Amino acid sequence: MRYFFSFLVLSFFLLFLHTDMKGQDYRQKLTAPKKHIIKWQPLYFIRNTFELGYERLNRHYDRSWELRLGVTGSDNGQFSEFGMAAELSRRFYVRSFARRAVSQYSEKIYQEGLFIAPFVRAAFFHTAYNYFNPTIFDATTGDFITVFYEGERQVQALMGGLLFGYQRTFGESFSLTVYAGGLYRHAEAEIQATRGSFDASYFRWHNGFFDRAYQGVMPRGGLQVGIAF
Repeated sequence: MRYFFSFLVLSFFLLFLHTDMKGQDYRQKLTAPKKHIIKWQPLYFIRNTFELGYERLNRHYDRSWELRLGVTGSDNGQFSEFGMAAELSRRFYVRSFARRAVSQYSEKIYQEGLFIAPFVRAAFFHTAYNYFNPTIFDATTGDFITVFYEGERQVQALMGGLLFGYQRTFGESFSLTVYAGGLYRHAEAEIQATRGSFDASYFRWHNGFFDRAYQGVMPRGGLQVGIAF
């Protein structure tokens, strides 16, 4: 009877140990570091652009490749634009994008990392203008003038630069990335058809960094939200 009781206690202990180990293995799988992240760029909606990105980390969680694809489309009757863009970047994490605990007493796990990312980006835009008799203030003469213009423009741009950023996950799967940096853009613009008299400097999208055909050094910054899995 004594041996039977000892065997019963030992059996329950081994069963509990096996169950606990399987539970730990399940929790480890559940909270395993995420290696894939699907992202989108909400700020690009300001310029009628939808962009999706995909990042894949290596097994050490200190390097990754990120691919972004974007499409632009808008038409208000006077101004229409269609565009496409593709970007490839290589991320180097200063601190590996691995699992971290909120504290030593907490089971909440998150991933975070600082990174440096050189990138290349190519873009194409086709823009059509159709303005008839708008009244515009001419700063040179101090008078209001009436103009009309009809034309199309194609822009091809190639960019390269460097970004510095921070990325973190929340609630296991939600991802947030903020970044800033700079780039150099080389652009070629072709006017396909024009009619009328028009001074492009009157319209804001032809000025400075906001011009699709701007060429030179420019800053870049933004944020991405996504799902990690």
